[in-house]
Amino acid sequence: MDSGAFIPIVFFIADFGDGGAQKQCLLLAKAINEHSYFRVHVLAIRGGPREKLLVENDIPYKVLGLKSGFDPRAAIALKRYMDSVQATTVVSWLHSADVHSFLASKFARRLQWVMTERDSKYPDTLRYVFRAYAARFSNVIVANSRAGVSLWKNRLPNTLVEQVGNIVPRRTDKKNIQAGYDVVMVCRLEEQKNVVNAVEALIHFSQTNPDRRVAVIGDGSLRLQIEAMLSKSESKVKMLGYVENAAEVIANSSVLFSLSRHEGLPNVVLEALSAETIPVLSCIPEHIEIVGAQYPFLVNLSDSASEAGAAIERAFRDGAIDAVKQLEPLIEDLTAEVIARKYAKILSTMKHGGRL
Repeated sequence: MDSGAFIPIVFFIADFGDGGAQKQCLLLAKAINEHSYFRVHVLAIRGGPREKLLVENDIPYKVLGLKSGFDPRAAIALKRYMDSVQATTVVSWLHSADVHSFLASKFARRLQWVMTERDSKYPDTLRYVFRAYAARFSNVIVANSRAGVSLWKNRLPNTLVEQVGNIVPRRTDKKNIQAGYDVVMVCRLEEQKNVVNAVEALIHFSQTNPDRRVAVIGDGSLRLQIEAMLSKSESKVKMLGYVENAAEVIANSSVLFSLSRHEGLPNVVLEALSAETIPVLSCIPEHIEIVGAQYPFLVNLSDSASEAGAAIERAFRDGAIDAVKQLEPLIEDLTAEVIARKYAKILSTMKHGGRL
């Protein structure tokens, strides 16, 4: 296809941090550029470690470098950037980008706005109440889970809401357990992820299974508290912080542990399944959507650390991997090409061309 026939669009994201939304944003940008007639340009309010993925994949981007994600200058900068690349459609990722996309749409009447939803539950704070108000002005909301779709269909019955899953790179190489751990937890160290209770369970498991190698990967506002818990317990659980190749660690580990209180469509669980790493998960709707209610390694949020630890122990028994192999068909349609074409179909309904 002649390069002049490509239709430019902008992905607008809060930052290039180490979260799952950032990873999916950049994987999708690459996939759309490879499998559709759209060409993605990425604009970020702040930079971060995932910025290198853009460079490696030759995706055009710009970082505004603003200190606050809610700096009002971001909305003006978005409009100017879209004009500079001749785009009239923006796809927003993460909450501050959603708010600025809404504001930009108020003084750029031809702007088409697609809002992505990566979660399924929010507190009734001013920040999220305003985002919910702004969302009604989007052209379409694309959620990555059934729970996310339900959230917005219940709140905004007159707004178009679509569901498109995450891209899950397929794993074909054999595990190298020396490059992973017996048990690994990978998440942002925030309250949503229930990390305090999760680490208590990992400490209990480590103390009763001292020969097992256990690690926590991630960063966040609760990191110092987690480090203090591990130090006080004299546990063998390793705190690794941010790890660039976390997906490789998951793929080479035996068990992935997650006790999240709520999710969207959790990347790490899908990545674990693609590598035949056994997920031990909290019994929440977003996890059940993936593994089913009869999955043998579900943990109730009310379970004690010893009960959660016992669930991890069960994952090491003979035949445990069979439960994971039965779920492989669930991720067959989550390839980069399939997800890119689903987004391209949604984007094709927008009006493109001209200036804002």
